[in-house]
Amino acid sequence: MVGRGEKSEPKALTGEHAAASPFYDFTTTGLFYVLYEHKALRGVNLDDRLQRLRNLASRKTGRPIIPTTIETVIGPIIDGVGSIIDMNRLEGVDEYMLEADINLTEEQLEHLEATVDSSARRKRQGSRTEMKWTNNKVFYYFDPSISTEIRRLVAKATFYISSRTCVDFDENAAAPNRVLIYDGGACNSFVGMIGGEQPMSLAGGCNAMGIVAHEFTHALGVWHMQMRNDRDQFITVDLTNVPPQSQFNYDKLTAADIVNYTPYEYGSMMHYDTRSLVH
Repeated sequence: MVGRGEKSEPKALTGEHAAASPFYDFTTTGLFYVLYEHKALRGVNLDDRLQRLRNLASRKTGRPIIPTTIETVIGPIIDGVGSIIDMNRLEGVDEYMLEADINLTEEQLEHLEATVDSSARRKRQGSRTEMKWTNNKVFYYFDPSISTEIRRLVAKATFYISSRTCVDFDENAAAPNRVLIYDGGACNSFVGMIGGEQPMSLAGGCNAMGIVAHEFTHALGVWHMQMRNDRDQFITVDLTNVPPQSQFNYDKLTAADIVNYTPYEYGSMMHYDTRSLVH
């Protein structure tokens, strides 16, 4: 993926394991143990979630999706979206998320499924699936699993966001709507306020201010930059080397689903890098 007039990187925006049953003996493998311990996925039928996301890919490409094998990512994890994707892939949770780090509510997943079908798109065109935080204030608190370093980065990231927006952050475990920050072995969040307590996973490997700010910005209701409905005016998405099962992650939101408050920003912390999801 490149900006207009820029030299292209080779091929892409450039970025199976067995499905885990919710009743599986997760202690038998590290992967299943991670999924079991992942608060964001508790209460979710993992077989169903994985299959529905694969169905999105299959309906998008028009051909069945063949499960892939787990890939080992070699090299340093850097500060950026690429490091989020790599880390979540290593932990085995990326396939259960949209775009590797977005956890979906049932309503959001249903909406994505509906918009793949053109007839359903007409019915659901006006639907919005993320809620804004009341009075522009986000409440959060820490699970005991969170390290001192991540707590420091949360303070830094929330200050960074609040100093540039009208949003305030308050550490409050008793607020009716709040974010639970915990170590789920990966970096991911819901988009917007979903009501009640919503988990945000910030594992030890998420120890970069840009990553923490990225996940908090998701919690504010912001999707990835390249999901904007106007993105084709600014970038070229080359899916040649993106596996078919991952290509739906580059779908755009419709104008009815997103409000673009700012100009398109190539350097946004919410933007995929040039090789995200490329294999």
